[in-house]
Amino acid sequence: MPALLARLSGALSSLELNVIHADVASWADGAVLDTFTVQSAVEPQLGMVSEAIQSSLQIRNVKTSGGPYELTVRTNHLAHPWHSIMRIEGEDRIGLLRDITATLSKLKVTIHHARIDADQGRAHCVFEVSDAHGEKLSVKATDKIIQALR
Repeated sequence: MPALLARLSGALSSLELNVIHADVASWADGAVLDTFTVQSAVEPQLGMVSEAIQSSLQIRNVKTSGGPYELTVRTNHLAHPWHSIMRIEGEDRIGLLRDITATLSKLKVTIHHARIDADQGRAHCVFEVSDAHGEKLSVKATDKIIQALR
C-alpha cells in the first residue's frame, strides 16, 4: 500500500503520540512489519489508537504540516547493493515522521526499510529507499527530496 508508513505515523500523530522509535520493513510480495514506540503526555486509549489506524488506511493523501522542516538530508548510493540510504535528521516533534514519509511518498520514493530514533529532542531517521522503478535514487530525485525537506 503506497504511503503506508505516512498513514500509520499520521494516525499516531493525530492522537498526539510522538514516535520515539520505529523499525519498519517491507518486502516485494507486499508483506510489511512495522513496530513503533511512542511517547505521550497521557496514556493512549487502545480503542482510539485502533480506530485512528483503521481510518488512516482509508486516506488517499496524507497531509503534512507544510514545513519548513529544517531537516538535514544525506544520501549514500554505495552502501547498499539495491537501494539508496537516506539519513534525515532534525529537531523532533509530533508529526515529524508523518511529514517526512508523506513527502517521500509524494516524490514517488519507495521506503524498503526504516529505522527511526529520537533522543534529546533530535530525530535520527535512516531509510533504505528506491525510486518508483525500484532503482537507486538519481541525483535529480535526491536534490528534490533535499529541497522539499528544508
